[in-house]
Amino acid sequence: MTAPVLLVHPGPHGVAVFGRDLAEALTDLGADPRVIDPAEISSLTPGTPVHAQITDRLWGTSPEDATEHVLALAARHPLTVTLHDVPQASDGERNRPRRRAFYAAVARAARAIAVNSEHERALLDEEGVWSGPVAVVPLPVTAHTLSTRPRLDDAVGVLGYFYPGKGHDEALAAT
Repeated sequence: MTAPVLLVHPGPHGVAVFGRDLAEALTDLGADPRVIDPAEISSLTPGTPVHAQITDRLWGTSPEDATEHVLALAARHPLTVTLHDVPQASDGERNRPRRRAFYAAVARAARAIAVNSEHERALLDEEGVWSGPVAVVPLPVTAHTLSTRPRLDDAVGVLGYFYPGKGHDEALAAT
């Protein structure tokens, strides 16, 4: 079986950066993946397997536009995907159903699906996006060995984008 071409977006979006980092890590392991930018997708022979990092914001100006782009890709190529930024309540009542529809369409069109956490896998089912098989491939975390134990203080940190429902209120309340 032919290894899939990795479709990697340019730009600063975290999912695009992750895709490029993944391609670099595979290269470092000797896998020698074929990596292309979305602008080059038309250069692939129809039927060439493709793996794509998926979030609606990378694929279009709206969830509906993104749906068109990804479904067109899946119509030409066997598609496997890693889903990111899975729909949830914090998307709001306007965007939540639109994003659900996008992710559900992508899931139905894909040959295989991965996410990066058990939480995301649970959200796919809870949101009615997908209840079939999903691989969980945790995000890589670089471990650093500390030369001295840090002094404990009362500092609390929350990582990630700041928006309602992300857990910032809960972290603040816990402090």
